[in-house]
Amino acid sequence: MIEQWNPDGPRSEQDLYELAGALHASVHAGASVSFVLPFSLDDAQSFGRHKVLPGVRNRSRIVLVVRGEGEIVGTVQLN
Repeated sequence: MIEQWNPDGPRSEQDLYELAGALHASVHAGASVSFVLPFSLDDAQSFGRHKVLPGVRNRSRIVLVVRGEGEIVGTVQLN
């Protein structure tokens, strides 16, 4: 199911962790998403907390997520 991510929803902290995991895995798989190795999970979590979250809250960024069995399995961001 595709949905717009709610940064203030009941799963927001878990979602931030899952979004960071998806970003981290993508970078380590060679995705060209503006990050280079070395790129730690802490780096991904920091990006989510300091760039993604404020952008969603101030409406300059939209995050769409795909959930599978309740967890985020895919995402796209629109700036």
